[in-house]
Amino acid sequence: MGQKTQTRRSTERKRGRRVYEIGDRVGIQPGYKPPVAYVIFTSRCKQEIGDITEEDARKEGFANVEEFKQAWLKLYDNWDSTLEVWVYDFVLEKQSLLGERSPTSTFNVG
Repeated sequence: MGQKTQTRRSTERKRGRRVYEIGDRVGIQPGYKPPVAYVIFTSRCKQEIGDITEEDARKEGFANVEEFKQAWLKLYDNWDSTLEVWVYDFVLEKQSLLGERSPTSTFNVG
């Protein structure tokens, strides 16, 4: 696995799910536990999930597209290559000391 600097989220509007804006500070939560770090979103665009490249997969923290696809299937039990997703690039906040201040929002990982 590589260093994660990108994430994909469905464009479907679900209760409680929001579209993040560039500059949003977001707490990273493993499961539904308290945030372990914070990231700041630096870019956002739409893409069909099937258009993910090998470089994108590495930015997602995977070795290749197939590994990313298997992780997606494990989470969502479906691979529709035409599914539209938001692609977010982000940076880890250097001084993300927990308890320092509240995040703009949070999202769950793994």
